Amino acid sequence: MTTAVADTLSAPTTDSINSVSRKERASLSQDDFYKIMIAEMTHQDPLSPSDQKAFLDQLSSLQNLEVTDKLNKGIENLIFQQSLGSASSMIGKQVLAVGENGAPIAKDESGQALPLRVDKVQIEGGKLKLVLENGERVPMENVREIQP
Repeated sequence: MTTAVADTLSAPTTDSINSVSRKERASLSQDDFYKIMIAEMTHQDPLSPSDQKAFLDQLSSLQNLEVTDKLNKGIENLIFQQSLGSASSMIGKQVLAVGENGAPIAKDESGQALPLRVDKVQIEGGKLKLVLENGERVPMENVREIQP
């Protein structure tokens, strides 16, 4: 039984990699990959010299994945913190902003866009939004102009 599992989870061949569609590879999560790799490593014979190099390669790949994942999370956090700093620097400034439909949020009697003061910054669903003096919540990408 363990032989069947080990055979099923053996190292992929070039043919098997090429036969897997791009969509199928993209649908595998990192956790799925970890599970498959750990199952392979568990069912390998650690005393077999022919498998030793493959075992070390897989162990190295696993460590590389963990380092890459931590690096990606660190970069994402850094980008978010930078965006938060940029958004907070807009507090007290006047902005011309548009709604989701592309029309200005505030207009005067002649239809000209009116700037509104940014009162605060909120995080909604992991996204930064500027809260304007009229209570509108605007994503930063909807700001068209910043005035002192």
